[in-house]
Amino acid sequence: MRRGLKRLTVLIAVAGTVLAGTSAQAAVSPVPANTPGFNGAVWAVAYAGDTIYVGGDFTAALVNGKPVTRNRLAAISAKTGSLLSWAPEANGQVRAIAASGGSVYIGGSFSAISGVKRDSLARLNGTSGAVHSSFNHSLTGQPYARQPGWPDPRRSPERGGRRRPAPGAPNRR
Repeated sequence: MRRGLKRLTVLIAVAGTVLAGTSAQAAVSPVPANTPGFNGAVWAVAYAGDTIYVGGDFTAALVNGKPVTRNRLAAISAKTGSLLSWAPEANGQVRAIAASGGSVYIGGSFSAISGVKRDSLARLNGTSGAVHSSFNHSLTGQPYARQPGWPDPRRSPERGGRRRPAPGAPNRR
């Protein structure tokens, strides 16, 4: 009886190991993921078409363990997860990002984007990353984004930041 119980226990253990090994192999790919990481905080994400735009407080994307220079702004392919060549450079944190109509709008605590003076707010070309000359506002403070209704879902959508109105604009909060 004891010998039969011992064989049954061994059989169950072997069967469990084989079954566990099969499902684990199916769930984990031997090919590493192509999606980059970053060497600092990502504060903002926007999605447009097949592109994911990110902004934050990082200076490099990490691709296959190697740093690729990206100064607080980067783009990732939504289809492949690979880092794209879109690489405008912010000289300070990017805390808000939105994409619309082929443009990427960013806000944060920067004073220049790719060497072009911009006071905490900028519009970039969604393909090339070039700074749009037609979008040049002067602000005092640093804008950031806040999810509508958060943390209290009963509240109306909000915008936030440490800011004063643009010259000639009313101060509406």
